[in-house]
Amino acid sequence: MYPAFEGQGLQLTMTHQPHGVAAVFLLMLLTMFSSFRFAEALASLEEAHRGIWTLGAGAIAGYCRFCVQLCFLSLFQVPQGTSFDLLLFALALLVTVGSRTFVFRNIIRQDVRLRLLLPSSLVEATAILSSQLLLLGASHFRYPIRPLKFAITFFLATAFCFSSQFLVAILLRRAAKPWRGTRFVYPVASVLAATAVTYLIGMWGRNAPSPQRFFLDSQSTQLQLPPFAVPLAMGIAVLLLCVAHAGLFLYWRSIRWSRGLAEAEHEKEIAKALAEQRAMRMQNETLLEEIRERKRAEAKLAAFAFTDPVTNLHNRSYLNDRLRTLLQKKGARTYAYHALLYIDLDNFKSANDMLGHAQGDALLKEVAKRLRNLATEEDVVVRLGGDEFAMLLNCASDAGCAQRFAHQALTALERPLEIAGNSFHLSASIGLCTIDANYSDPDLVVRDADLAMYSAKREGGARVTVFVQEMYTNMLRGIEDRKELKRAIEEEEFVLWYQPLVDMRDGSIYGSEALIRWQHPVRGLLGPYTFIRLAEETGHIIEIGNWVLRKACSDFYKFQEKSSKPLLLSLNVSSKQLELPGYFDLLTRTLEETGMPASQLQLEITESILMSEPALMGPLLQRIRALGIKIAFDDFGTGYSSLSYIQKFPVDTLKIDQSFVRSLIDSPVNGKIIQFILGMSEALDMSVSVEGVETEFEAKTLLGFGCRIAQGFLYSRPVEKEKFFGLLKQKSLIPYETIRLPAA
Repeated sequence: MYPAFEGQGLQLTMTHQPHGVAAVFLLMLLTMFSSFRFAEALASLEEAHRGIWTLGAGAIAGYCRFCVQLCFLSLFQVPQGTSFDLLLFALALLVTVGSRTFVFRNIIRQDVRLRLLLPSSLVEATAILSSQLLLLGASHFRYPIRPLKFAITFFLATAFCFSSQFLVAILLRRAAKPWRGTRFVYPVASVLAATAVTYLIGMWGRNAPSPQRFFLDSQSTQLQLPPFAVPLAMGIAVLLLCVAHAGLFLYWRSIRWSRGLAEAEHEKEIAKALAEQRAMRMQNETLLEEIRERKRAEAKLAAFAFTDPVTNLHNRSYLNDRLRTLLQKKGARTYAYHALLYIDLDNFKSANDMLGHAQGDALLKEVAKRLRNLATEEDVVVRLGGDEFAMLLNCASDAGCAQRFAHQALTALERPLEIAGNSFHLSASIGLCTIDANYSDPDLVVRDADLAMYSAKREGGARVTVFVQEMYTNMLRGIEDRKELKRAIEEEEFVLWYQPLVDMRDGSIYGSEALIRWQHPVRGLLGPYTFIRLAEETGHIIEIGNWVLRKACSDFYKFQEKSSKPLLLSLNVSSKQLELPGYFDLLTRTLEETGMPASQLQLEITESILMSEPALMGPLLQRIRALGIKIAFDDFGTGYSSLSYIQKFPVDTLKIDQSFVRSLIDSPVNGKIIQFILGMSEALDMSVSVEGVETEFEAKTLLGFGCRIAQGFLYSRPVEKEKFFGLLKQKSLIPYETIRLPAA
């Protein structure tokens, strides 16, 4: 029993009414659910129409809450004659409606934040307690306020208001998204909120007198209905009416809203489908036009990819495609003979350099025209690139027709060509490969025809060569030789042998010629004829030549120490070495590093070197000769223009080729030629040496002609460095008794 209310001087006591609390719980649940539906409807409205609806919704929701508070007061009975203050009643109603309107305006905002929910929670909690106290005051009941409990109640009310507003804000945000589970969350949230508020009412009831009945301390114990029973009943009726009306309104509003959303979504989907259809149609039209344009471009690219731009013949790609198709059908067409001609023009580079590139292209067009005139409709004429052509022949009769056709093509190309008023004579090297069932790859057919063509070119050109399997074997051997040659350079497997240059008058050593040998780890000692040509083709001759230069100059220093008179060191030089831009600097640097006297060094050149780059070789040889180095013309008399070259280029010594020496007995003409060379060299102030002297007769004859310096097996074969030291100790290398003629 606790003192709770004091009215008109009466001390009242009360007990709990469980059914009343349950009734208040149901009303509170319906009120909170309707309020949430109001908030959801307001959040779905546009900003321009939201103001008036917010005021209406706040008024209805506030009035509903106010009626719930009136229902709480209905749980008590008051004595007869208790008055009721209508002004405080209206003020309590206004506070409740205003607070609910303020809360609605906050929670339905799109940009709601936690910092905005805290003030609205404080306002709502204050309004709840204030309206409750106002209603008690309107009934002329004074409730003793305990500050601590009042503060705790206010804090709990604020916390629950904040939690409920936060939950409503989250649900509203999620309700805006397409999630069907939201409609089931509404009643759950309302039940939880109502339970929390009922818990507060229960806590209030624990500290309040029992509301079941009143016991008066006065003499009168008669209980009468309170004077506000009728207004209270009307308030409850109005509450039910408002709640029902709000529920119906919200139900109709939600149905209409959902239907509007569905219609809007349907219209949006239709518009989207129409837009996608239009976009698809435009995309298809664009794609179709792109396909047409791509096909046109592909046709142009195919024509460009399979056509040579200079001669308008087919190119290598087209040939590979035709060969691939032919090889696929070869098994079903065993009766037909096919062959590939690989044609390379001889000396086209010289003609192109002389005519210029424009006239060179005209020459290629004329060659293409002649080949096209020879070909049949089933034959394919192709330009492979540069001065190389190919013809794919369909010889249905026999295999020999390909060779006959190849010779016809060779004859047609050898006819004079008229270009820019000038007549040119060309020849060609033709390789022929017969295509049989053993071939399955087009590249192999082209490879074998190419090998046959190079074989024809090595034999001098202007001929037709048929491919045989030995050519491929030789190619593989050449590849292996290239690998071994590169390895020999890296591991320095080369050695120098020296053949003495002898003064035939007394047999003394005048000098030596350095000759390279390859000390192969498997094949033994190899002479230069086995690898020099390969070194020239691969470009390794530059590395080998530079090594010979340095090694010979280093050895010469030791040779000179063993000799009582100055010696001459003679070295063979390749055209690729002289064409190297830095060869002159390399030569001077080697002389300085090895201490080799320039006046005792002789470089042997051939006619092919002078023919390769005449404009380059002339100035270079002049600079080399200015150092004091001697220039020797090797194999003199075997070329076509030897006499013209000794006039144009600085030459100190003419080396007569051994072919003239070996036929001195059988051909007196060669003796006359040697005498002519000796007389010419004396007139031009040049020295002469002879190579290949092997018999006493040759030595006596040459000595009689006036020749002084010679080398050959008669005196000594090429020997190793150590053995050459032994030769230097000998006073004479003449192996016979001869009458020495006086020097001229």
